[in-house]
Amino acid sequence: MLTSSVLWHPGWDLVGRAHWYGRVVGEVSWAPNIDDRFIPARSQSVVTIELDQEVVLLDESGQTIHALNPVGALIWACIDGTSQLGEICADLADAVGAPLETVRADTQAIVARLAELGMITDAGLHIATPPPTPSNRHEQPIDRVEEADGTTGQTMLTVEVAGQSVGVATNDTTVLHLLRDALGPALTSVPSSVADVFLHVGTAPGRLMAVHYLSVRGERVVRTSNLGRLVRASLRHLEGFVPRTDDLVLTGRLMVHDRGAVIIRASFGCLLELGDRGLARAGWRTLDQPATMVDAETLDVVTAAPSLQCDPAGLEEIERQLPIGRDELRAIPQRLPLLGLVSVGYLAAPDGEVETPAQQLTRRVQFVNGAGPVRGSDLQQLARVVARVPTYWLTGHEPRGVTDLLGRLASGPRRSHQGRSQPHRNTR
Repeated sequence: MLTSSVLWHPGWDLVGRAHWYGRVVGEVSWAPNIDDRFIPARSQSVVTIELDQEVVLLDESGQTIHALNPVGALIWACIDGTSQLGEICADLADAVGAPLETVRADTQAIVARLAELGMITDAGLHIATPPPTPSNRHEQPIDRVEEADGTTGQTMLTVEVAGQSVGVATNDTTVLHLLRDALGPALTSVPSSVADVFLHVGTAPGRLMAVHYLSVRGERVVRTSNLGRLVRASLRHLEGFVPRTDDLVLTGRLMVHDRGAVIIRASFGCLLELGDRGLARAGWRTLDQPATMVDAETLDVVTAAPSLQCDPAGLEEIERQLPIGRDELRAIPQRLPLLGLVSVGYLAAPDGEVETPAQQLTRRVQFVNGAGPVRGSDLQQLARVVARVPTYWLTGHEPRGVTDLLGRLASGPRRSHQGRSQPHRNTR
């Protein structure tokens, strides 16, 4: 997961006027001494993505993203690991015609910030590197599951996925037994102390239907009253522990319609409250999977059949006891036009503001965040997608806003598989 959000820095225009470019999100407490003798050198783990006159920096090791406007990009271009900061400032002041003190103050601030983030080191003094960022992995300890007679049963299954042990737990023994039979070929005797995947089976209050939740690494990803969907979704999400390929993988909820697909990324888990049955009546259904592969050239969503090694008889028993519901979509190999990206609860561009390419990319980085370490190739491919596919911004957290938007997309024109350019639109 990226540990810092979009960061913007002060700069000057070509006539030397100082101004702030954007905003700063997040704080970093570590910082070296920055003066004219400082020799900035780029960290080897930093990838540079050039977008017109701007650059986006990604530290693949520290998982930090940083965007620079044209002046910041110019400063970054001057960092060669041999020139002192005083020399760089003098050259910049002469090139842009700005006062040296103004250039020095702003350049030192930019370089200090990049050094805080571990993107720059001092080639002359070999300053200490910043301390590692604490992991934001949420461990979820699970109490033992009680059998129907009140005795204590098995709490967790341990599954081997791509050479690593993954803990799967539930509070329901029937579900635990179904999973054990289905996951037989992948089960391992190596115990896991952490429930990476947890299925919470709810109880029905009165005449209401029970609500069940699936959590992966401590984050709720599925809310449903369909117990079969909960079990099958857990099997699909186990595939998310398989190491990624070089393909572009976007995170978020994949909604599928006969016209195409949209990927919805939301903060605060508000999408869990979406009414799947209502969306199904409108032709939209959720395809439960950990992430979505997108062809960055054709802009097609590429889906595949489940690939986790399971016991066929165990899978058949799950479908016999828990049939596929009307709100559930079976995963099959297919290609679907990507109709748009939907961002719920994240900061959109202010009304009337024209986004620069760097702003377009950094404001949409949440769509690649969460599917494993973000790589430079991810941002390069994402830049091609966001330039050609509309992004819809919903600033509130009411599910009705998503439902209304999907209704409009369902009745809109079809997008061809050629991925023709479309303008970005904000929905507020």
